Amino acid sequence: MSTPKSFWETVILACLAVTGFISVFIAKDMTATLILMVLAYFSNASYSMVSRSAVRDSILYHAFTTLLSNLVFYMVLKQLVTDNMTLALFIPYTVATVYGSFTGAKASQRVEEYFGITTDMSKKERTPQSILAQKLLLGFLTVLGIIVGIYSDNMMTTLVVASLAFGDNVTFSLLRRSRNTSNTTYHIFASIVKSLAWYLLFQSLSLRGMPFALFIPYSFGSVLGGIAGQEVSAWIEKKIGATADAHLSTNLSWYKLVSWKPIIILMCIMIPIVLLSEQRTFLAFLAVLSAAQQVSFSIVSRSRQRNNMTYHIIASIFSNSIWFLTFRELQVKKWTNELFIPYAVGGAVGSVTGVGFSMGIEKAIGASSDSHVKQVPVANKS
Repeated sequence: MSTPKSFWETVILACLAVTGFISVFIAKDMTATLILMVLAYFSNASYSMVSRSAVRDSILYHAFTTLLSNLVFYMVLKQLVTDNMTLALFIPYTVATVYGSFTGAKASQRVEEYFGITTDMSKKERTPQSILAQKLLLGFLTVLGIIVGIYSDNMMTTLVVASLAFGDNVTFSLLRRSRNTSNTTYHIFASIVKSLAWYLLFQSLSLRGMPFALFIPYSFGSVLGGIAGQEVSAWIEKKIGATADAHLSTNLSWYKLVSWKPIIILMCIMIPIVLLSEQRTFLAFLAVLSAAQQVSFSIVSRSRQRNNMTYHIIASIFSNSIWFLTFRELQVKKWTNELFIPYAVGGAVGSVTGVGFSMGIEKAIGASSDSHVKQVPVANKS
């Protein structure tokens, strides 16, 4: 008799709870650690909802979850940067984010089931109410952005951060959706462009100390970018015929689902650059760390969209812990331009590999993206 999935979920979550309690108990500053854990929990809970909404057919749901996620994520990063990303925060942060990711994914599933939100953009038409609500939200953000720009001490910095946040979220929507399709070329392109946008944005914010004065332009650009990216990616997927669950009907193993040719090309680009650098040892380490981060990101991104929470919890543990270590290395090295190519190319290699590996897992356990949603008929267009 097989062990039910809920049993393993309970065991893993219980072990994490004990680990988190011990890490708080032995922390030098218990209050600061607890604050970080609470923020990290809500950050990843809201991020899970953003991640799921980004590959589904409700732009309004995605816009509101993006706004909430940006608020909490910004506060988490500010706390981490203020505390210099010390390794003492590693376990508390990881435990809290895993719990948050699990909670957010379950909550999002319930929202999707209730409103009939799916990964197929063609299953139903948008209602006039959802279109009006989206326009009201965008109008509110536009007015808020204008007010912040007028009263900002440094308008140029405000505009730069808003623009970078817009680009980061457009490309993040592309990457998130590309990870949940079977088109490798689209995925690699989205990964490289996303890495550039993300690096420039957080280089700018981190080196400034994540001031609260930049939060509103950051959020303004992020929400607009998230909405735009979802629309653009949905259009691209329709043109290239990319789908989320096509691999479940194939007979290929995970090894054959990985596109090895583009990975080899990317490696041939990165290796000479690393070897010619005076920091070759660190850059090689950063590339491996970035690849591992994106392998785990690809797996957790796909697992978050599917119906197996045990799979998602395990993926989330690796993803959140490796993200912390990667961000810490970039922060310690002050985000120099030399770090970008190993970070970006290593990340692209890891992202493509992770998707192939994740597809193999999904085939083995039968994890699909829309099984929890009741199928509804397409609206009558007559």
